[in-house]
Amino acid sequence: MSSSINKQFNEVRTHLRLHISEWTNVFEVSRKTILEWITGESKPSEVHAARIQALMELITASFDDPAEDFIARTYLIQEIDILGEAPIDSFKGPIEHMVNNRTLEQTLNMVSKRSMEQYRRTTRLDNESEYAEWNLDYNLRRILD
Repeated sequence: MSSSINKQFNEVRTHLRLHISEWTNVFEVSRKTILEWITGESKPSEVHAARIQALMELITASFDDPAEDFIARTYLIQEIDILGEAPIDSFKGPIEHMVNNRTLEQTLNMVSKRSMEQYRRTTRLDNESEYAEWNLDYNLRRILD
């Protein structure tokens, strides 16, 4: 029963690394509903499908390499000065606020690059390394300044 919109939702989830509980807040649905979308047991409503498509358009417009880039959850849930809110809050608002929003696109592009840089660095470091934790904190301070 999995449809193209379910696949698109899973692709959005791959790029925007949020917890299921955060997706429930974005779409204002239950955890069970999100899990059903993920597994293909049910399809999102037209309203939710429109939000998923808007998120996909935002990813395509924001990422240098939409096939591989992603944004770490940490960058999505913290307020970013230029936006005046956390990116996740932009995802909850009116769809028109997401689509063709150059500030949001540029911000997501920047945090995507930071996420990818961090990912590349941490894959080279031992996961238990204190340096890896410090490095993530340093990157967060750089983006929030």
